[in-house]
Amino acid sequence: MYTSFHPCTDMPLRPILFLIGLFSALFLTPWVTLVCAVLLAMRYHAWEVLVLGVVVDLVWLPGVSGVASIPFATLLAAALVWVLYPLRRELLFSA
Repeated sequence: MYTSFHPCTDMPLRPILFLIGLFSALFLTPWVTLVCAVLLAMRYHAWEVLVLGVVVDLVWLPGVSGVASIPFATLLAAALVWVLYPLRRELLFSA
């Protein structure tokens, strides 16, 4: 039996988006990580989004106390995972 592998359609999208988000959290701007997190949260029930939020906070969070030390990326990632779950299940495409 012959099965063909097409690299554009058969590659797993979830780890690729996670690795792009992780690379951009470490070396690029956090906005690229946000785009990857939104795409992951819209397509999958992706707990990787929380990891991306923690990494962004660890890299980009200033070491001062007060309002500036609130982990906004982690809170946004948690909101993306749980808020987009019913929306993705009802309206958007799901895996």
